[in-house]
Amino acid sequence: MLGIEVVLFLAFTLAVSSLIRRRIRSTDSRSTLPKIKGLAVICAQSLAALALCALALWFVNSLYRLWRVQDDLKLSGVVTDQKWGDLVLQSFEIANDSPSFDAKDPVIECAMQGASGTTIKTATKTLYQEIPAGLSRKFGPLAMGPVPDQMTSFNCKIVGASAKW
Repeated sequence: MLGIEVVLFLAFTLAVSSLIRRRIRSTDSRSTLPKIKGLAVICAQSLAALALCALALWFVNSLYRLWRVQDDLKLSGVVTDQKWGDLVLQSFEIANDSPSFDAKDPVIECAMQGASGTTIKTATKTLYQEIPAGLSRKFGPLAMGPVPDQMTSFNCKIVGASAKW
């Protein structure tokens, strides 16, 4: 996102400086009143351009947040069980840090590692639930599937979600 903001800011700055140079060159050097009126017009145009840039940034940011809903979801409080050779998330909490978008259908991925740290297996499950904006919900149990014999640790995270319309 930073790249888009920098490009829009640079474009705005170049446009305003070009307008100011053009206005100063076009007025009569003996009279300052046309220059002052011209600068007032340039300031008004600059404010309008700045408002348009701010609106464009808000729009792009909103689209980005809709596209990457899972970035606002946080998985915490994971309590697991490995009964009968299966990894089960007995209880866990998902917080939706987005102030404006409800999330639905979070995709939870658990990577199971061996003693060397190598990922042996990755299990992915979609939780068909909704998480309202700014709130958190507790869930469980969620069976992630069989555990490999050599698994010594695992790491679970949210890798996908959708915005609720």
